[in-house]
Amino acid sequence: MTIKTVLISLSAISCAAPLYAGQVVFTQSDFLNRYQYGHSANAIQTTVTSDEGIKFTLTIRNAKGGKVSIGNRSNNGFIAVTQGNENRIDKGQGLTFSLAIDHGSTKRKLDKLSIGGLSYSWLNLGSPDELSQIREFRIIAKKKQTVVTGPFYDRSIRASNLGTFAHLPTDPKQLANWKMTNILTSDCPTRFESITFNYKLSRN
Repeated sequence: MTIKTVLISLSAISCAAPLYAGQVVFTQSDFLNRYQYGHSANAIQTTVTSDEGIKFTLTIRNAKGGKVSIGNRSNNGFIAVTQGNENRIDKGQGLTFSLAIDHGSTKRKLDKLSIGGLSYSWLNLGSPDELSQIREFRIIAKKKQTVVTGPFYDRSIRASNLGTFAHLPTDPKQLANWKMTNILTSDCPTRFESITFNYKLSRN
């Protein structure tokens, strides 16, 4: 888990209160800290707290029903699903992500919230062309969907790939109804590594 907070000063160009920009990264290691290798369940979740005292809770489910699983030591606990060949995500399978925010005692207002990127671990099945193969995901959110195509040499689906699908509601009640599903539609199996959320909040 990584949290970065950077002050962006707007005082030189505006009389508005300065905005603070931060980043929260959830990795498979965060889930391992709560669960254990080989753990499987209908849903897994973990919480990180920002420097401002805001709690971010990420929940991951199997997109096709059934259980989501944390891998074994040999694959570093990367997250997959339990149907078919376990410890990986095959074509037609995927994960569903949801995020909750608890402001707690802080009075900070979240002005912006977005996905910075999602990282996957591609399985090498022995083909010399494996790493150059096209990777493709169907992204579903708010009853809308799009397709993002790789090959994602850096193993990351970025905000630029997601477009408007990268933006999340900032109101906790609206965020409770948000979820995003990623379905692998190409042949190369994968596992989930991490997801990054970027946020901005005002000083007051």
